[in-house]
Amino acid sequence: MTNPYTPDFEVKACAYCKGATARCYACKHTGVKLTRRGMAARKHMITLLTQSAADLKVGDMMWFNYGYKKVASVINKIEVEGPRIRVHGHNRRHDKPMVSFLMTTSRVEMAFDGDQLLAIARQVEAYQATLNKDGTVSRRLKRAA
Repeated sequence: MTNPYTPDFEVKACAYCKGATARCYACKHTGVKLTRRGMAARKHMITLLTQSAADLKVGDMMWFNYGYKKVASVINKIEVEGPRIRVHGHNRRHDKPMVSFLMTTSRVEMAFDGDQLLAIARQVEAYQATLNKDGTVSRRLKRAA
């Protein structure tokens, strides 16, 4: 069963193990690797799911590192100290405040609801359809199958 919020990236069989071994580090034991089109589409998806730390606003949803896991929370307060940003949130489950320290040049993983994730997945699949085999944007439009 696949995740409906994840786009269908273009993959190919691993050239090293062809899916027959449990010791292949090239494909991380899955037997498949992303093609160049798939890698370019995944890179595009990461840019859609992240935002520059300098562009954060109070009220945005972002993922906070909380211990050994990530927790999505609304940004309550932002403090800028030179090149550093201190972002405050609130963990609803444990009823505790959370603080994340960021550089203004870093990118932050934003939290989205299901409808937004589906829209991003469809946008990434449409972007992947416009790519050539080498992962660059095609000048010609391709017909949908």
